[in-house]
Amino acid sequence: MKVTDSRLKQLDNPSLTANERILLRCRLAAEFIHTGQYETARDALGHLWQGIGEHPQVETLKPPTAAEVILQCGALSSWFGKAQHISGAQERAKDLLSEALRLFKSHGEDAKAAAAQYELGMCYFWLGAYDEARVVLDEALKGLQEKDAELKAKILIRRTVVEIWTGRYHDALKILEEAETLRRCAQGQMARAEGSRLRQTGERRKKPRLFRPRNHRIHRRHSSLRTGTA
Repeated sequence: MKVTDSRLKQLDNPSLTANERILLRCRLAAEFIHTGQYETARDALGHLWQGIGEHPQVETLKPPTAAEVILQCGALSSWFGKAQHISGAQERAKDLLSEALRLFKSHGEDAKAAAAQYELGMCYFWLGAYDEARVVLDEALKGLQEKDAELKAKILIRRTVVEIWTGRYHDALKILEEAETLRRCAQGQMARAEGSRLRQTGERRKKPRLFRPRNHRIHRRHSSLRTGTA
């Protein structure tokens, strides 16, 4: 059985409530989108996915859950649209992501709002609106806290891509170095949390491998984003 199939099997858990199953669908979709597995992300969303740029049916869902569904449908619309060269996909994805952003902000969910801006910034990037992409991604960073180090690092990596694409390599390197520091911080927090959990349970496991990127990865990231696989 493939790893992706194994993850989708989690959706069959009978103990999940309807709301929990929808949120699980969204979490799995986000993971698959991040690794460029867009068709599997579509499968993870299931009935929530109405097509590229189409608004999901969320009328009966709680607002935070509805916002999460709209976010993932918008993100998948953007990346799927880019991969398949679908005209108008980015504009429709922007509409969905902007709606998700408004919903998250109205409920004080700053980290989720930043996640929506993280995807929205890439819509502007794909459209060639690089200044707008910078503004949106910079705005996404403002509401994040120390505990959001991993998300902040991801946003900074996307800022790096914008700078590379526009030929600002020195700025790109500076931003990437900051992202590396944050990613190490996030990994350290995860390692400490895992160590605490293992001490409590008496288990012994291999220490998590820390993230040690190299500066030349900005070129790899740039190359992967050209093909829409990042």
